[in-house]
Amino acid sequence: MKPTLHVYLTHFVKKSAASSETKLRRMYLATCLFSLSQILSHRLSVTVISNVALSHFLELCEPIHSRIDGSVIRNQLVETDELEFRELRSDWLLTWAHKPIMWEEIKNAKAKENHSDLFLAIEDDALFSQSNLDYFVEERRELEPIGIIPSFIRQEWSTYDSCWIHTDSFSRISNSRIMYPHPRDPNKQLMQLPNPFCATTLLDVKLGIEYFSSESSLLELALKKQPYICDIGSAASLGLISERIPKGFIYRVAVVCNKENYYPLPGAIHRHLGDKYANNKWHRNFVLYDNGKSEDLPTHRNFIDFATRLCALDGLFVLKKYLNKFRKTGLG
Repeated sequence: MKPTLHVYLTHFVKKSAASSETKLRRMYLATCLFSLSQILSHRLSVTVISNVALSHFLELCEPIHSRIDGSVIRNQLVETDELEFRELRSDWLLTWAHKPIMWEEIKNAKAKENHSDLFLAIEDDALFSQSNLDYFVEERRELEPIGIIPSFIRQEWSTYDSCWIHTDSFSRISNSRIMYPHPRDPNKQLMQLPNPFCATTLLDVKLGIEYFSSESSLLELALKKQPYICDIGSAASLGLISERIPKGFIYRVAVVCNKENYYPLPGAIHRHLGDKYANNKWHRNFVLYDNGKSEDLPTHRNFIDFATRLCALDGLFVLKKYLNKFRKTGLG
């Protein structure tokens, strides 16, 4: 019998969102589910955790129901008005709502000795593939002796610079990465970045037991575990990043790279839909496949460059955004 990949998929839609945005989020969810349906090495058990009633849910389920291995999908509606942490109400507490379900299924897998089961928490705009899963399984086995957990890196496409962008590094990869030797394969290296966040948590049974006995599984403590992440929603996806860090490393997780050019292995990268960060001037210099010189970065722009970019966007929308900002700060 196949092992099971338990997936906890957060689908959040702002209650005030326009119908076009709601449809876009539904498209992200549909694409995410379709990508998951292509993972054939494991039976799937998918829980979609949403803050809105999902219309056309049966249509969203079809790629999962098309499988013949007993894969299942369910939807759990969570009223975000009921989510509260120490008198703080936040819609982004929804990203924590899967924890009780995940913990029960980890304990159940341990009791049944289903040690090959995996537990994946993602958001609805992430595409997780068979390649991602295979990478984790292989590198988890290779890296376990040195106490490191294989991690992922998110990518978006910049339509302005025609290159892949890494949205979470907060610094240029070639300037900030720290490289370590791979314990088994001389053609690979391990890369750690200042911010290893990738909005994805993947655990096996052993790691799951460790996670739920650690500070990182507790909201009030997880917020203090990682200096780059200080918001409630993102703290839910930190996993074991800052727990039991092996000597000589800065984090518990590492991205496995090609030693020849320092590029992350294909399975280490997963697609982030929307590309909103890749087309934002504050993120466009964080090039994923980055081995160029600093003067080659697409951030040194003159006035004409910025004017061209403004015209390429919805100029009226941008002007309204900054006018509202000035009004709120009393500068306009």
